[in-house]
Amino acid sequence: MTTIDITNAFNSTPHNVIFNALNRMAVSPQFQKYLRMFLKQRECNLGKNIQCGVPQGDSLSMQLFCISINKIIQQIEKKYEVVVYADDILIGHESKISSDQIIGECQKMFSTIGLEINPNKCKSTENNQEIIFMGQRFMKTSPISRADHLLATARQCIDVIDFAPLSLQIKLLMLSLIAISKVNFGPLIQQAPIDNSKEK
Repeated sequence: MTTIDITNAFNSTPHNVIFNALNRMAVSPQFQKYLRMFLKQRECNLGKNIQCGVPQGDSLSMQLFCISINKIIQQIEKKYEVVVYADDILIGHESKISSDQIIGECQKMFSTIGLEINPNKCKSTENNQEIIFMGQRFMKTSPISRADHLLATARQCIDVIDFAPLSLQIKLLMLSLIAISKVNFGPLIQQAPIDNSKEK
C-alpha cells in the first residue's frame, strides 16, 4: 500500500480545473457564476486576484476540491484499489509493483490538472513498514477495507455499554459518542468493486 501526498492540495487547485469539472457535471451557469464569485472575488495582500486554491474552513471548499480531482481518482481506480478522503489518498497494489512506480504514475496524472505530488511525504508498507491512514494502522498484509476490524471494535463497545450499570439515556449517549464513532470511517469501509479481469 502507498499513501499519496498532494503538495499544498487545497491552496493549489487551479480554478479552471474546478470549472472544467463542474462543466462535465452539467452544473447550471447560475450556480457556476456564484462559485466563480466565491473563488475569484478575493484578493491577497499584494492586490492580485487569486487564480487557484479554495478558501480554507468552508464546507463547500472540500466539495470543490473533491470534484476537481475526481477524474484522476477514477483513472487510478481502473488499475488499483483506492481509498480517498479529500486529499488523503491510499492506494492498494500488488507487492510486485513498487511504491516508486505508484508515486510516479500519480505524479503524471495529477500534473495534468496542475497539482504536484510530494514523494518525500508519501508512505509505503514496503519492507514491512507501517503506515497510518485516517487514524488506522496498515501493514503490508492488511486489507485495504477495515470493515471487519471497525465493526468488531464497535460490537465490543456496544457489549460493554449494554452490560454497564447505567441508565438507558446514558447508554444511548455513550453509544452515539463512542460506538458509532468507531465505524465513522466510510472511505475505509465502502469500497468500489474491483474488476479482477484487468491486468495489474
